[in-house]
Amino acid sequence: PWDKIGEDEKIDLFRCYQVAFTRMGRPSKEDADRVAAKLDAVYPERYQSLNRELSMLQLYLGHPNAIPKTLALLEAATTQQEQLHYAFHLRSIKDGWTLDQRRKHFTWFNDAAVKHKGGHSFQGFIRNSRNEALALLTTEERTALDPVLRVAFMPPAPSGGGPLKVVKEWAMEDLLPDVEQPFKGRNFQSGQAAMLKAQCLACHRFGIEGGSVGPDITAAASRFNRRDLLEAILLPSKVISDQYNNMIYQRSGGDVVVGRMLKEENGKLFIRTNQLDDTLTEIPKSDIQASKPSPVSPMPEKLVNVLTKNEILDLIAYIESAGDKKHANFRK
Repeated sequence: PWDKIGEDEKIDLFRCYQVAFTRMGRPSKEDADRVAAKLDAVYPERYQSLNRELSMLQLYLGHPNAIPKTLALLEAATTQQEQLHYAFHLRSIKDGWTLDQRRKHFTWFNDAAVKHKGGHSFQGFIRNSRNEALALLTTEERTALDPVLRVAFMPPAPSGGGPLKVVKEWAMEDLLPDVEQPFKGRNFQSGQAAMLKAQCLACHRFGIEGGSVGPDITAAASRFNRRDLLEAILLPSKVISDQYNNMIYQRSGGDVVVGRMLKEENGKLFIRTNQLDDTLTEIPKSDIQASKPSPVSPMPEKLVNVLTKNEILDLIAYIESAGDKKHANFRK
């Protein structure tokens, strides 16, 4: 009987399964379902040593209960090491998730980046694990999970806390002469850090990171030259895409609502007035007297005023490279 077998013997059994699957390849669906059903009956166990092995097996075999049971263990885990184990092995599972389960998994990554501690490479480990999970999301999942996914791994706050210090009120004439010169020896790490410091990833997707309330800027350099990029950063309201433009809604009572309509349902418009907030404002369609595009971009101005000139140049070089460390912009 299962309850008569000791902890060590159970671990030996689980590892025999793991070795067999590693050496002989993934079992047939019939065999996988049969093994997973037996293991599901005892998962979770009372010992964490057994649950670590069971979680790996059940996620690999794809049992329908593997994700919810492993997430429950992740939420209940009292040590950082236990949490890391479950979150890490969940990262490579593509199918079988609900949106709520995905949300819990990515919320853990966001919290871990702030709360958990480790060595020099720890933040990189968390970021890489999160990126692997991000890469498996569908477009629909990314859109639905945007409020959670747009949370970026920010650099440490400046000593003393509080807002970042303004370096300068940058204007086109301050930067354009340097931007129009050939880039050589720009700093990849500085550009990457500048993107976080200027909060670009709160709204924009770059690679597999960032939000989706603004345009994807991964391939921005294929559509815009450096002057255009600089202008879009410093003067976001000069050219506003119809796809991302806010609307101004004049209500019959005189109130004005500015935002982006996300849906129309049951005679009501649902407006997101703050692109970094999930809260929606409901307006009866019959209550709208007039509407027109807003002349002001949803993207705030002056975001790069916390950056030095070199940081802005590195940021533009980083965007132009699409995140490629080997790009010519960074060669000496």
